[in-house]
Amino acid sequence: MSGLTTVFVPGDAAARSVGADAVAQRLETEAGRIGRQLRIVRNGSRGMLFLEPLVDRSRSPRVWAGRARGRARARRSGNAGWR
Repeated sequence: MSGLTTVFVPGDAAARSVGADAVAQRLETEAGRIGRQLRIVRNGSRGMLFLEPLVDRSRSPRVWAGRARGRARARRSGNAGWR
């Protein structure tokens, strides 16, 4: 699959305190490793603090279309789930 993927990773204090910075860094590292185009946008938590860090993804030019979201954790080794 080609094209630009936009990933929204919260950048507020609540998300950062539970590892959002590590998740964003890992996403960037893995995308570079496999040659995937990735744009990381740091947004807010929108009150979903129990799910932090909540990551949203869009592969569409229309940002709100084709979105997947879920709780993310940076893994130390192995495949980060890219297919």
